[in-house]
Amino acid sequence: MSGLSPNFEAVVEEIHLLSCISGLPCTGFRHEEVGASVFVTDSTDPQVLLEYTVPKDFCWIVSRISLATIPPVDDPTLTAGDWRSEYLDAIGDGKLWIVVNDKPKTITSAVYFILSNRPVLFLFNGGAKVQLVIQRLAADPPPTERALISVHSFLAPAKAYDRLAPFETQVIATFVPTPP
Repeated sequence: MSGLSPNFEAVVEEIHLLSCISGLPCTGFRHEEVGASVFVTDSTDPQVLLEYTVPKDFCWIVSRISLATIPPVDDPTLTAGDWRSEYLDAIGDGKLWIVVNDKPKTITSAVYFILSNRPVLFLFNGGAKVQLVIQRLAADPPPTERALISVHSFLAPAKAYDRLAPFETQVIATFVPTPP
């Protein structure tokens, strides 16, 4: 597919692979990016970063959850190229989990980097209310940060759910060391 952008080629290849695995035609898949820009509060209470309701009669297939944060611009220690934009709370052990219709789909103890910024495969039935929830772990959380979330996903015929379910990502355990 020369002449097309690498991102477009990657989407086409992903649709082709999902089609092959599910046995459904490529024409039934539609690429969707769902995103948000949210202030993460200076609290250790859980906070919904993104909420999405899957259209009825479809299956929502999530293949990547990208998360980055921007430290407060008035932070006096912030410098050009500051590495903290990659890590929630600048230390990387905040939690992220998925809630479907008010029930956790993934374990709620997963540090956010287990689910974000890497390939995953999560499936959601039509009509489901899906939330991405984050929780800061710092006892004294840093000031408010802005979280940028992008969910790389596809809408597919509802029957894709059952056909792809055996391949869905399972988060089975996570470990966060106790600070010294």
